[in-house]
Amino acid sequence: MADRLSVPPTDLQFRLRVRFAMTMEWALVHFGRLWTRRWEVERVTMTRLLIRMLVCWQLGVKRTKFTPKVHFAEDESKLVPGHDDDELDPGVRMGPDAGKAAIRRWKRLMMEMAAVVLAPIAAVVGLGIWSSR
Repeated sequence: MADRLSVPPTDLQFRLRVRFAMTMEWALVHFGRLWTRRWEVERVTMTRLLIRMLVCWQLGVKRTKFTPKVHFAEDESKLVPGHDDDELDPGVRMGPDAGKAAIRRWKRLMMEMAAVVLAPIAAVVGLGIWSSR
């Protein structure tokens, strides 16, 4: 398909970065399934917040509307006007302080994941070293 679309081949560094990103996404999802529900809810909340902040920043902090203006009725035979979601959009807090707060929350979440994953490994290694003496 890439040949037909004349897409140039990617270099090894880019492929490794994409593979690493996909592995990290996989790890986050599966860690959330195995760890507490609170962690998974926080991860999803933070991901949604960061994506909304990124979209608003890319749009120049303009109001965004993601609902269609028309949609199909229940019988799917005719289009009916959709509702305007201006009143449903609570807005996104933007600016350096909001960005720093969001990044701080995300780092805290990742540190919890690292601690939960690395603590048992460190305990086993420490126990192995201690028992071999």
